Amino acid sequence: MSVTIEISNTVNLRLARKILGAISDSQAAEIAIDRFVKENEAALHPPIPAELPDSFWDDLFSQPQLSDQLSGSRAIIDERNEDRF
Repeated sequence: MSVTIEISNTVNLRLARKILGAISDSQAAEIAIDRFVKENEAALHPPIPAELPDSFWDDLFSQPQLSDQLSGSRAIIDERNEDRF
């Protein structure tokens, strides 16, 4: 697809062409747009956090996981509370 654009600041266009190593004005514009898209594409698709939010863990451990009424549960609870090094 071909698009015609008008660039009013020819000084910046020449400078961009020189910086980008482009042969023509259209190639300079194309390279600049490609780089801009690649650098900013992540903003369209934010990364999924690798860790669960703190609220998940707060909710998970807000209730006792083991009941004292279970047979032998006190020993299990005590073992869970011991420091493991």
